[in-house]
Amino acid sequence: MAKKSKGGKNKTPTPTPTASVKTLDGGPDQEPLATDEQATAKEQRRRASQKIDHMLEVRPDAEDLEQRNVLPTASPNVAPTLQGVQKMLQRKMSADELAHKLESRPDVQELRDLAIVHGGDGVAPSLQATQEKLQRQLNSDKVNQHLTKRPSIEELRTTGVLETSAELAPSLTATAKKLERNLVQNQVSHLLESRPEKDELVHQNILEDQDAAVAPVLQGAKHQLERQLKADQIARQLRHRPSVSELEEKGIVDGEEATAIRQQSD
Repeated sequence: MAKKSKGGKNKTPTPTPTASVKTLDGGPDQEPLATDEQATAKEQRRRASQKIDHMLEVRPDAEDLEQRNVLPTASPNVAPTLQGVQKMLQRKMSADELAHKLESRPDVQELRDLAIVHGGDGVAPSLQATQEKLQRQLNSDKVNQHLTKRPSIEELRTTGVLETSAELAPSLTATAKKLERNLVQNQVSHLLESRPEKDELVHQNILEDQDAAVAPVLQGAKHQLERQLKADQIARQLRHRPSVSELEEKGIVDGEEATAIRQQSD
């Protein structure tokens, strides 16, 4: 039988423990890595930069903004340091002008009289729109009624309101009227050219000769006095004219003529 070695039983060497590294797997809910966030932010900055560049390219210039009254028009005769004061003075002048116009504006009653403002006839403001709508409807119905009763073209031609000819097309009626007016104008011009002179009319006793020593405003009174003098002279001569018997005695009229004159007088 073999001897046991000193020290007891044989011992096997124990292996040295090593630290195990666990790999953590967060699963599908794990946040993306930092590199993906940086790429997304970079893409967003690139898109924003492109958008800003596009807006800068299409933005209007200063002249367009001045024409649209977005920017005030800068006066070349005014120093830049004084343009603000100039604008303030212009606004003050505009405010004064507006205040003057407001003072001289018509009141509500005048606007109602001119039919610019409606309402105020005992109608509530909430019903004024309905009232105006009804009034417009009444006016429309009235106009339609007049249109249905208006005369036809033939009736207007018969009454002489329209002078269109049945032998002419409507498009030629205006030309025919224009030619007719030209003919009348030519006839009047010819008559005016051939009319007698003023001296000739005076010589023919058509016009009375005006006395140069009398003012034109007194010519009418002068002619009226002359006519009155002539009428008085004729009346005086008629009062002193011889009778029929005297004319018969003087042999101016014979017996038959005297008898006829007496019969006419009776």
